[in-house]
Amino acid sequence: MRKLLILFLLLCFVFLFSGCTFQEKLSPDVQTMIKFARKNDLDKSIQFFNNFSASEYKEFEKYLDNHPGDLSPIYFVLMADKVFKYDKEKAIFYYFFGILRVTEDVYMCKDTSNREQLVMYPMLAEKTLQYYATLEDVKFDINMLQKTLDWDDKYLKRVSPIWACNQGIQPFIDGRPPKLLPASEFPKKRAIVREMVEKSIKARKDNPNFYSGYSDK
Repeated sequence: MRKLLILFLLLCFVFLFSGCTFQEKLSPDVQTMIKFARKNDLDKSIQFFNNFSASEYKEFEKYLDNHPGDLSPIYFVLMADKVFKYDKEKAIFYYFFGILRVTEDVYMCKDTSNREQLVMYPMLAEKTLQYYATLEDVKFDINMLQKTLDWDDKYLKRVSPIWACNQGIQPFIDGRPPKLLPASEFPKKRAIVREMVEKSIKARKDNPNFYSGYSDK
């Protein structure tokens, strides 16, 4: 028993100082997709993503739940309609959280023309948004928006927002790589985006008849 304990402690020591961690088991295609996603190779990662089996989508969902800041937040948006098939509420949250972080990342890019990409993302989660539009539930909205902000605060670790800067027009015109704003500007831009959500929460709290358009004020 003592030898087993010593062996276990030795293994922990090796993993600790080698930078390795125990992670969930992933199929080869999911691992490959994540590899391309980490390289900001959106085209190749989506090629694999679009060909996942049902079980592989579940694997990737678990990966996102456990590592929400490891990849570009666009993958939360892409997963919304996949999750929608069996968990509509979670699908809505995936979309909300993904869009919040996508928008934060876009605002951290030097070229403001890339903000135009934001109009495209609702098309990636059409089923989820069509269902959400039928709810018109103020309490649900408030809870979901607040959960989105809470996750944004809880999981501060995140990839570089440079992935979002590749969609702008100006870098192609200049023939130069896309650039981020100075890192000192990131907290300010994040605060601007979060304030939009906070105002939306306040608007719903101030008007219980938010969806009817009626207000007694």
